[in-house]
Amino acid sequence: QPAAQGSRLNDPITGASTDMAFLVRNLAPSMRSVANASALCSRTSLGSAATLKIPQSNCSRGRQVQRFHTMPPILMGRRAAKIAGRKGKADAARAKVFGKIGKQIIAAAKAGGSSSAESNQQLADVLKKAKEANVPKDLIDRNLKRASDTSVGNFSELTYEAYGHGGVGVVIESLTDNNNRTNSDVRDVVKKAGGKMAESGSVMFQFTRQGALLVSNCTEEELFDVALEGGAEDVIALPKGGFKVVTEPANFGSVRDALLARQFEVDEENSGLTMAPVTLIETSDEDYEANVTMLERLLELDDVDCVFCNQEDGEDEDEE
Repeated sequence: QPAAQGSRLNDPITGASTDMAFLVRNLAPSMRSVANASALCSRTSLGSAATLKIPQSNCSRGRQVQRFHTMPPILMGRRAAKIAGRKGKADAARAKVFGKIGKQIIAAAKAGGSSSAESNQQLADVLKKAKEANVPKDLIDRNLKRASDTSVGNFSELTYEAYGHGGVGVVIESLTDNNNRTNSDVRDVVKKAGGKMAESGSVMFQFTRQGALLVSNCTEEELFDVALEGGAEDVIALPKGGFKVVTEPANFGSVRDALLARQFEVDEENSGLTMAPVTLIETSDEDYEANVTMLERLLELDDVDCVFCNQEDGEDEDEE
């Protein structure tokens, strides 16, 4: 359509300005069809500039051919979506760890009667754990201040046991300042997800408490010697590379320090104390998805810090 006199087109990337009338006058003869229009543009890589090829005869002397930056739509394939999902879960898990340690700081400071690590050994142990988990200093300081606030209640540890779909056992750990609220929330999520609360001890025997350190950048022989000297129980080679060092809960810190002293690469975010299943239970695809949904909803509760289950991992090995 005819361009209004004086109208100009601005390139949003470079800020260059072009007279609209000039573009219409010189490009119209070449744009007789959609096919011709697409032939005018030669796109390079994602987000790069596309150059409009204007016939030389149509260009006035002294005019500069404009470059227009294009951005094709970004399509997320199955592998990209899976990686994004893993990253989201990793971020959520990290937030849960930070939240749990924050509550432990408050509980330790209140129990010891002091916000000083020098006079409160329980608090000193929690602050050491916070440092190992790379908890931000401002979060530590904020929770130390909350510990002296009389309006903040005392925290207590609660453990729940439940059954998921297909006979899967579930252990739910919580550190809460309101037992009634936590009881109600946990039972409500389990019931709505199709699970069933279990009696104390009926599920726990299917798990064992242990420390797990994920290590890379070393040989199995090097790692085995250092880990055992530090007090580890076992070293397990992982299918996708790297190793898992298994420890008693009490020896987790000393083994970790021994590995770091030898400059082994320790995955801090995915290492820590865990409830390892004694045996894994294989489930149908339908039960697997239902259990995953239940675990995710439990972790969405503010009072819930950790959820463990003995369901066999159904992750696709296909990475295409």
